[in-house]
Amino acid sequence: MQAFTSIVGQNSSPKHAALQALTSLPENATTEEMMYRLYVLEQVRQGVQAAADSQTTALSDLKREIEQWQAGQIPPKSV
Repeated sequence: MQAFTSIVGQNSSPKHAALQALTSLPENATTEEMMYRLYVLEQVRQGVQAAADSQTTALSDLKREIEQWQAGQIPPKSV
């Protein structure tokens, strides 16, 4: 995970981050492995951006939602 967070740094362009992520794979990496690496890179980038924009859910709110969901009080949210 450390490699991904360093690649997603604010100073690197998306193209640079993608190239760095792909060149870190072994030469015999499959297309599926490359696509997965890029997918994870984008998910981490979005998470870092959401945290920077304060678009996250507080842990206490999340715990309360889980408790309500387990008690059948609210339906689970779609992701």
